[in-house]
Amino acid sequence: MIDAKNLIVDIYVNATSGNFYYAEGQYKVTFNVSIKNGGNITGAIVPGYSDLPTLHKIPTAVFLTSSYWRIASEAIPSSQSACSQISSSGNGTRICRVQLTNSVAFAAFTADMLMVTTSPNATAVWYSDVMGWPTMQL
Repeated sequence: MIDAKNLIVDIYVNATSGNFYYAEGQYKVTFNVSIKNGGNITGAIVPGYSDLPTLHKIPTAVFLTSSYWRIASEAIPSSQSACSQISSSGNGTRICRVQLTNSVAFAAFTADMLMVTTSPNATAVWYSDVMGWPTMQL
C-alpha cells in the first residue's frame, strides 16, 4: 500500500525449468470485498514497471468487478523471436505493476488477493515453445 487510498500489486512470472519465452498473460485476482470500505475501486497499469523489453506484451488495462480485478491478454505473438525470455532467479520477471485506487480509504482488512485459475477469465500465461508455437500454461 502506498497510502490509505492506493494499493500497489506487482505481477511476476518465474521460469521454473528450462527456457521460458513469454508471449502473453491473462491474470484474474479475487480480493476480500471488505477492503472496499463502501468505496469504489478503480485500477490502472503503472507505466515503467515491467521487466519485459517488448512493449506490445506489457498489459495495458485493468478491469474490475465487485470482487475481483483482471488483466486481459492482448494479441499473442506468432513466433518465439517476438517473445521475452523469463528469468528463473528471484521472483522472476515483473510483467506489470497494478495500482488499485479506492474512492475512500481502504478498510483495515487483509486484502486476501488470490490468483484465480477457473473460468471465466482464469489466470493463464501463454509462452512460445522451442518450435515457436504459442502454448498456454498456468
